[in-house]
Amino acid sequence: MTANGASSFNAKTSIRGGPIGWLILGGAFLIAAITIGTTIMAGNFRERALNSSQRELENTVLLLARHFNQQLQDFEAIEEDLAAYVESAGIDTSEHYKRRMSGQDIHLMLKAKIGALSYVGSINLA
Repeated sequence: MTANGASSFNAKTSIRGGPIGWLILGGAFLIAAITIGTTIMAGNFRERALNSSQRELENTVLLLARHFNQQLQDFEAIEEDLAAYVESAGIDTSEHYKRRMSGQDIHLMLKAKIGALSYVGSINLA
């Protein structure tokens, strides 16, 4: 107590003075260690989750790209067969093309080629 009757707090003497001070200091250190450890663990977990999500998205993109590439190759095969047919049939003018390609036999040929591909809805010849 001081001369005016108020008590003063002296940190040095309270820490050195007894087990309560050491208990408070140890508790504060433990809280700080738990907080730091939790923050580091949460950061690591977040980073792993982001890396995992990125890897899954990259795999999905690769699968979709392969799928669409295969479909485009199938469409190209039909177009190449049709171009080869037009060349071998000697179709050289647009009028001859319209007359020859509007026949029932061409319709059946295209239907057979497209029938092998279950995901093709239709192909329009312009």
